[in-house]
Amino acid sequence: MVLPVYEEKEVFFKNFEKDFKNFEKHESFLSQKFLNNIENPDAKIERPSSFSKGHFTSNSNGIQFATQNNEISNSFKFFDQTKLPNPMEAATHNTQNNANSEISDSMLCAEHSCAKKYCLCESPSYNIAINECKVLPSLPEYLVPKNKNIEVAEGKITNNHENRNDKIKEIKALFVAINLGTQKQAAEALETLSAFTVEDKNDVIEAKAVPYFVRHLDTKKINLCKFSVQALANLSCGTNEQKQAIIDAEGMDPLIKCLNSTDLHIQATAAFTLSNIITDNKFPNNFDIKFIDDLCKFLELINAEEHEFVTEGNIEFFKQRLNVLNTALPIFIKLLGCNYIAICTFSARTLLNFTNYKSGNESHNYEQREALIRFNTLPIFVQFLHSTDQKLCKLGAEAIKFIAAGLTQQKQFVINANAVPALVKLLLTSNMETCLEAIKTLSKIVNGTNDQKQVVIDAGGCPLFVELLSFSDSEISTEALKALASISTGNLKHQKALYESESIPAVIQFLNDSNLQKCNFALVILFNIINKAPERNQDLIKYGGIPPLIKLLINEDQKISFIALRILENISYGSTKDKQAIVQAFAIPLLIKLLDISKGNTYRIIMNILINIGMGTSEQRSAIIEAGGIPYFCKVLQSSDTDLVKNVIKLFSIVSNTSQKQILTKGNILNSIISVLKSSNNFIVEHSLEILQNITAENISDEILSTFGFIPMTVYLMYSENPLIVEKAVGINANISKGTNTQKQLLIDAGIIPITVKLLNSTDLNVSKNAIKILDEFVKGTNDQIEAVINEGAIPALQSLLKSSNTSISKIVGNILYKIINVSK
Repeated sequence: MVLPVYEEKEVFFKNFEKDFKNFEKHESFLSQKFLNNIENPDAKIERPSSFSKGHFTSNSNGIQFATQNNEISNSFKFFDQTKLPNPMEAATHNTQNNANSEISDSMLCAEHSCAKKYCLCESPSYNIAINECKVLPSLPEYLVPKNKNIEVAEGKITNNHENRNDKIKEIKALFVAINLGTQKQAAEALETLSAFTVEDKNDVIEAKAVPYFVRHLDTKKINLCKFSVQALANLSCGTNEQKQAIIDAEGMDPLIKCLNSTDLHIQATAAFTLSNIITDNKFPNNFDIKFIDDLCKFLELINAEEHEFVTEGNIEFFKQRLNVLNTALPIFIKLLGCNYIAICTFSARTLLNFTNYKSGNESHNYEQREALIRFNTLPIFVQFLHSTDQKLCKLGAEAIKFIAAGLTQQKQFVINANAVPALVKLLLTSNMETCLEAIKTLSKIVNGTNDQKQVVIDAGGCPLFVELLSFSDSEISTEALKALASISTGNLKHQKALYESESIPAVIQFLNDSNLQKCNFALVILFNIINKAPERNQDLIKYGGIPPLIKLLINEDQKISFIALRILENISYGSTKDKQAIVQAFAIPLLIKLLDISKGNTYRIIMNILINIGMGTSEQRSAIIEAGGIPYFCKVLQSSDTDLVKNVIKLFSIVSNTSQKQILTKGNILNSIISVLKSSNNFIVEHSLEILQNITAENISDEILSTFGFIPMTVYLMYSENPLIVEKAVGINANISKGTNTQKQLLIDAGIIPITVKLLNSTDLNVSKNAIKILDEFVKGTNDQIEAVINEGAIPALQSLLKSSNTSISKIVGNILYKIINVSK
């Protein structure tokens, strides 16, 4: 089933309509004493002892965002949405970004002057990031960002200076409630304060309110944190200077900590805020080492409680988590493409930690893969594969493996990104961890379509997979077997590629492995390689594959024993030499023993092996007879499995042409053969008659003829509309007619003379000859038997044959008529 592509939904933003005037009138908030402290709002004020924890209550208000153009939409709660605003769009619509000055190379120490100032706004330099393990330079004192006055954007300057001062005072007045009020009052004040960040960002910054927001990014106090992170999100939609205010207030570290919040609203809003700041192409150049250290905390990104299986309760949780991923991906892309391997590494690891969440539902993994593909992360991860840094290289393989584990289309994206040649090359690396990730990724790809398998083969994957089978690392050899097994399930071209990679001797060793998974993979590979290619049987025999296969027939794992049996079946269809290998490995007694406990397909496959071997040499048939296989063959003749019955009859037909035919004359065997003469299948009837014809050619003992239904059935079949059946039935009775007079009488009593007379004029020369032979033998019998021939009107039919152009026929007919005439006299 093809899952739907993740569909983006428009986000609406809640309008803040708090009546600030009513808020001002609240006497508990404002007193002249407090207002006097507005000039120094950051001054420490002791909280009255009456404000205990018991006064604190939570607020369930939703999270609001402001657009770049300060447009406010309808009321909306974040936890009802499924998609955050696209931070890239916010950056694109920013019309007030100011040019940032470049930092001179001279400001860096000589050792690191080549790197300039670390800034993620530059285009990814893959050659540098991948091939040079740069050391992050220590930050000179003069580069450490310091708090500075935020210039008011030109578009925000208020014509009425007094009105602007009043608004700043209103903002500062809210600090009092935040500092001294109850938690509920503080929350209300923060909510009102955050409302100013929608349209009055510069006033909020000038009033020095940003530190208050940063201070309350406490994930333990969820309600206060929601309003604070919401306010910072609004500011992050503004100008570079407004974003800088968040950095100057040391807000980046708390925002990153918010990514680890158990509240998805806080997580998503923090991701949205960070995305707006970091992905801005005009991001300030003081993106310093301190901030880089803060970003390293991404390694703890969203380690919320994991669920093994998706339930009704956490489906929504995963949707929100996926929403956070979509929002934060622009951050990761920027960091993954930076000039420092350390940053690339922790960013890749963080992203993988996020995607490794166990949702228990493949559709969720599909959505995550689609997000990674949609944001074009694959080219970056493919570049990682070429890195000389093993950690980065391994992470690239891990990320590609996650995508390649998806649907066929997602595997194709990996192939289209030209990842396969690089992954195949990594199989040669001396780093076992990187090699393991590379082979795991390739194993996911070859599990796709035949065309996708061929891409890996064309890149030289098969010989390397075979080489990895000899590695002491069990996990690597297992993955190599898995990859080869997937390739072997392809077409004949793929199986030929495996064979030419000399995989058979390398794979056979795992037939004795105690690890059943490895053993299973090895069996699958061998079966597919030799299936429909019997010329490859000798390779399996040459490298000692038969003994372990026979040993696996009694393995407790039925799947393993079944595949081993199928391989032996394929070999048994091969040459006499192939059959002999099975006999020499003493497999026949075990196979016959397994017939007692086998059913269905397993029973049928064992019978096929025995039948195939029985059709080989006399020595190979003797091995089956001596092991007691004939009674099982007779039992099969009573089966409803027509194909199996046909095979047994065919085998008996072969045996009846050899010196071993005497085994078939025993009562039970003969009874079984005669019983199938009633079959509606002409093949079975024809070959059964052939067996009886071969037996009676030399042995027409009373014991055989007394077998119930033998003679009546053969006489009945002389009336068949099938010429071949008639020919063989007449041939059997011609053999019997050579016997004693008692045996002749059995035929006469069965009513053979009328049909024999009729068949004298058959267009089938063999039928006509045998009919004449029968009458010739009868007239050699008693007078009563001769009279029986005369009474059935044989004379006219015989007289017509005197004119036959075949002298042998006319001669025999003449002899018959002479004897009849003499008896009449």
